[in-house]
Amino acid sequence: MALMEVNNILGNYYNHYAERFAYYPPFLKFAAVCVVFFISLTLLIYCYIFINRRYNNYITQRNNTFRKKVVDIIIQHIILNSELEEKPAEQIIVPEDEFRELGFSKRWERQIIIDEFIYYHINFAGKVSLLLKRLFIQLGLEKNSYNKLNSNKWNKKIKGLHELAELQLLVPDVKMLELTNSRNRVLRMEARAAYIQLSKNEPFKFFDQVKEPMLDWEQLYLFEVITKSRNLVIPSFSRWLNIASNNSLIIFCLKLIVHYNQFNNIPSIRKLLDHLDVKVRVAAINELGQL
Repeated sequence: MALMEVNNILGNYYNHYAERFAYYPPFLKFAAVCVVFFISLTLLIYCYIFINRRYNNYITQRNNTFRKKVVDIIIQHIILNSELEEKPAEQIIVPEDEFRELGFSKRWERQIIIDEFIYYHINFAGKVSLLLKRLFIQLGLEKNSYNKLNSNKWNKKIKGLHELAELQLLVPDVKMLELTNSRNRVLRMEARAAYIQLSKNEPFKFFDQVKEPMLDWEQLYLFEVITKSRNLVIPSFSRWLNIASNNSLIIFCLKLIVHYNQFNNIPSIRKLLDHLDVKVRVAAINELGQL
């Protein structure tokens, strides 16, 4: 009975205002509909913001809790391992079971572990670095990094490249060369930097396939990667002076020739004094002067 009374009251209330609304001029009807629409839209937006904030807070708290567990294991069993000073890295037992007990079957859990491994690998060297890399492989985390290279999102591909390059994990040349010629300029640059760091035999092989002009900031970034990479096999850069059709690559090679004092390449540089492109001629004159 109470429900029926409520329905009757609401029905009478609705009919009363519906009858009044029917006599409104058209412009007032339109204005009233707009007011109701925008009030409803505003309420929906506030609801979305509230729910989104609560969800983000939950995700942040969840990730921080899991990250703390991961960091505790890394610090306790790797960084503060009592065997670091007594045994070679190959003989130290790494706490694989400790991580597996965390139950990192979900993608977000594995990514947090990867991020922490990369962070500590960057900041520590020696045995700690070797143990982190060995444990990374034993846990099968490198598969996640390799899978990122096949993602449709360029930022995920870059993240995978950074992870593999930091841990010096090999990537097939075919895949790497494909990425060094990507249409995305940022991905292309990061792939070239990673190729230089990961390739053991021909770190500059991608020079043979450079098609797009290399901007100044790209050259600066690659120059820093090349000059700071350890145990890098440095070729004679005159190889690309005469065969490259990309003028920006020729100019970049000239800079590398000067940096590594490749005086035997002076005859090849002299030939560029007759180059059709004025920028190449200017660069050749400048580099000859420095040599």
